[in-house]
Amino acid sequence: MNENEKAYDFMVDGIYYKCISNTSVAVANETGDGEANSYSGNVVIPSEVSYEGANYKVTSINSRAFAGCTALTQVTIPDSVTFIGFGAFWDCTALTQVNIPNSVTETGWRVFSGCTALTQVAIPASVTKIDSRAFAGCTALTQVTIPGSVTEIGDAAFKDCTGLTQVTIPDSVTKIGEDAFMGCKGLTQVAIPDSVTKTGWCAFAHCTALTQVTIPDSVTEIEGTAFGGCTALTQVTIPDSVTEIDGRAFAGCTALTQVTIPASVTSIYISAFAGCTALTQVTIPDSVTEIGSKAFAWCTALTQVNFSDIVAEIGYDAFENCRSLQRINIPAGTYDKFADMLPNDHDKLHELTAAPDTAAQE
Repeated sequence: MNENEKAYDFMVDGIYYKCISNTSVAVANETGDGEANSYSGNVVIPSEVSYEGANYKVTSINSRAFAGCTALTQVTIPDSVTFIGFGAFWDCTALTQVNIPNSVTETGWRVFSGCTALTQVAIPASVTKIDSRAFAGCTALTQVTIPGSVTEIGDAAFKDCTGLTQVTIPDSVTKIGEDAFMGCKGLTQVAIPDSVTKTGWCAFAHCTALTQVTIPDSVTEIEGTAFGGCTALTQVTIPDSVTEIDGRAFAGCTALTQVTIPASVTSIYISAFAGCTALTQVTIPDSVTEIGSKAFAWCTALTQVNFSDIVAEIGYDAFENCRSLQRINIPAGTYDKFADMLPNDHDKLHELTAAPDTAAQE
């Protein structure tokens, strides 16, 4: 803002307004930087306001209009408002309730970020995108229902919502952004709809209570650290639509006892399953052409690995510190190739004439 430009044009009943046109205004604050802490208690925004004989329709809430208002407890937004600016309620730490009307079609990033007392919020069906960090750090938020109008959940939209135990993602959503639910330590299960084709980096990372996740067959790539650090996750089924498991996708999932890698997967990247200390056995399908460095490192309970075919490239430390690993089953006639790629584990290689899972029971 220009230092000569006022953050507001007039004030009525304790609410600051900035003129947008001759007939409409936006709710503003006293200074424009969100530091004035101008509002407190229960604020009811009117749909229209009169000033010096002129009538104005309230159509938006400016960026940071209520930011840092730590004594603000409740806000009522009229159905004349269509836009709420970025950080409008950022760090309103006493705000417990807000009603967003169906007239709102767009909100800025960090709109309710850091509202640590906010327990519930109803996202209206008029909203198509939940913007980046919209509810990040709303630690008291326990449940959220995302309407069927939403197609995108932005980066870090619900990051560190540690009280969130349940979320319903509708099948209108096609994109889940990076860090979208990262650090939601109360979230126990999540169903990703079959409209989603890719989960963002760290989308569900460090959701330490997450025990179950459903990945639909629309997903073609599990991005890096998507479920990394989900220490309660015991089982995951990767659909046969997935072709790539990115770096650290399931790293640190210390309760994961089994994983099925489908025959569609061609690449398992760096540290994809590193530190999965409860994983005891894994079968690598013949579709896999690349296994990255430390892909299964520190899987200390892993006793057996089954290869269905030769793999073009394997990181030499793919099974680093797998202290319980006793047997790596490989197809007949492939010993030399595997020994070259796994010099530290060549003594565990066993050539098979039968399928690995059959031979393992001999």
